Amino acid sequence: EHLINTLFKRGAGVDELSPLIPRYQEAARAESIRRGQLCYEELDSLNASARLHEARGNPEEAKREVLALLALLRAKESKVHGVLFAAQAILREAGTHLSILDRERGDQELIAAVDAELAALCNM
Repeated sequence: EHLINTLFKRGAGVDELSPLIPRYQEAARAESIRRGQLCYEELDSLNASARLHEARGNPEEAKREVLALLALLRAKESKVHGVLFAAQAILREAGTHLSILDRERGDQELIAAVDAELAALCNM
């Protein structure tokens, strides 16, 4: 379990998480570049950022981060195999924790996009 998820689960506040998540995203992106392949942390950092934006009351920013996560998976499709199960888990976790992905009240277009990406990942 990663630090950010642990902090969310333990009820860390927005003020505590705000400075950590951008740094996490930056470090995760650098790690993907260093490895030459997509790493779990890069996907996780986008999910964490979406959760933070939603906690701040910015659902459009949260949606932007989910769309960035989906775009990253599509753009790096050939490099997803190393993090396939992690990518599936992150998308499922996003569906659990983000109200914009709530099946009844969420953004139905975004939910469909996440579902389609999950199906594609399951077929890899």
